[in-house]
Parts: sequence; C-alpha cells; structure tokens
Amino acid sequence: MVKEVEGMAKGDRFVRHVGDNGGGSLIGYVLMSYADLVKVFGKPNGYSGDKVSTSWMIEDTVTGNVFEIYDYKETNLYERGMQSVAGFRKRPSYDWHLGGTKLHKQALSRFLNEKLGQVGIYARGVGY
Repeated sequence: MVKEVEGMAKGDRFVRHVGDNGGGSLIGYVLMSYADLVKVFGKPNGYSGDKVSTSWMIEDTVTGNVFEIYDYKETNLYERGMQSVAGFRKRPSYDWHLGGTKLHKQALSRFLNEKLGQVGIYARGVGY
C-alpha cells in the first residue's frame, strides 16, 4: 500500500510504502542527510529497534520492488555511550543502508537529485 506525503507528488517513481520490505539484505548505500531524506519521503515510517533507529520503507512504482533506507548500529539504542538518535539525525550526512532484494540504483539517484534540486547523490551497490 502506498501513502503519499508532503513533498511527494502523484506519479513519483519512489514513494512511501506501508508494510515491510518482504525480506532481503543489504544491497547498497546512499550518502545524504537525514533532513534531505525527510524532505523527500517524510518522517521515518519503517522499523526501529536496537540496531536500527531510523528507517523508511519505499516502493519503486515502476518495478513494484520494496526496499528500506536505514541506519545500522549508529546510536545508543544499539550500544550505551554511542550518539543519541537525535544527535545522529543532526549529522550533515550519513551513508544510509539500502536493504531489500532489488533496486534500480541509478533511478533512485536521479529521483533524489531531482527532488532536492541538486546533483551528487549516488545510490551505489555493496562493495562499490
């Protein structure tokens, strides 16, 4: 199920997804700020727990693939003495994890750059 939020437009290729990503694993990274992710996708809508403090469930409306954008083991939810969630979210940028089974990384990169009116955001695969 797709949910539209402020900053998103009808017909956007990548939209918020309500539900889980159907499993999968780490498939890539995207370097950007929490604030920019909120501008594009709204407040986090995914799972949070001890290893993940912030996540978004996203659907590619062209392929139907669902993936997650998330942090991993970065806050005091994971280990005492680490940065708070609020402090983590204020970082100027973070290499966010992309999790799922399939993702068109070039399309995601173009989409994020267009939405934010900039260049230089690149989703990349594991090991790149």
